Amino acid sequence: MNPTGVSFLCTWENLTDVNPPQGFLYDANWPALPNTFAQLVQQAPGRLATVADRTSPKRGLVLAVEVQPGDSCGWGEGERAEAAYMLDANAQALPVTEANGHEQYVLSVCVDPTWNMPAKNTQTGMWTWGIFFQLHSPNQFSSPPAFALSLTNVFGVNLLGGDLMAAGVMRPAAQFPLTNAAVPLGQWVEFFIDVMWSYTNGHITVLRRDVGESKFVPVFSQTGPTLQFNSSVPDSQGPGFAHYWRCGYYRSTIGYVTSKLKIGPIARGVNPTAVLQSAL
Repeated sequence: MNPTGVSFLCTWENLTDVNPPQGFLYDANWPALPNTFAQLVQQAPGRLATVADRTSPKRGLVLAVEVQPGDSCGWGEGERAEAAYMLDANAQALPVTEANGHEQYVLSVCVDPTWNMPAKNTQTGMWTWGIFFQLHSPNQFSSPPAFALSLTNVFGVNLLGGDLMAAGVMRPAAQFPLTNAAVPLGQWVEFFIDVMWSYTNGHITVLRRDVGESKFVPVFSQTGPTLQFNSSVPDSQGPGFAHYWRCGYYRSTIGYVTSKLKIGPIARGVNPTAVLQSAL
């Protein structure tokens, strides 16, 4: 049972064996297990693995993530290794809708010392992108995430809330650097996210705490819509259009760089103190 006010607490214990037996791109836990993710997306066995890390905030299991060149997982855009679709303490789907209201999320990330994110994609000439914690749009929209914590050579936030359409064209996501965007290689960085889910009048604040710091410091804040709808799609704010969480690493197609990072326990809920203590 989770602490009061904590709807999701993933300590990675339920993903001890995440290697798909035959290298499937999609590997779910069957039967579904509580406080974990329903789906694993990896190009080959071992891209997602639980490992013990005594330097992590909880000094226990963490999710080791590795994305190699060509890890498209069957899609034509980007390379990834991700866990997707939160499951609550009863192993039931835990999406995000406007009814979730005011929530808090806590997670930590450690970027491998071998990290090497080039400035541009040599195949396309476009600036690289990479995200490690994303609120995926409803699948019917095929749009960028409503919210994401990004990681390239710096930490940042990507946002795309409200009506996806503008003059008949889908809007792009906005990208924001954190006020402290530094990526300390080989060191854990903790993030606290405070958010009000809304199609119109929400808010989102991201706070950060580094090794040796006692307090979280605000590094990003914005008001406005935090969920997506599509005015060209009937009832796109209805229950059939739920957002859902993914974590791991999803990046632009690079072709010659392997990206490694670790993600600590993740907590979600409506009691800030309990969420913090559960994840850290």
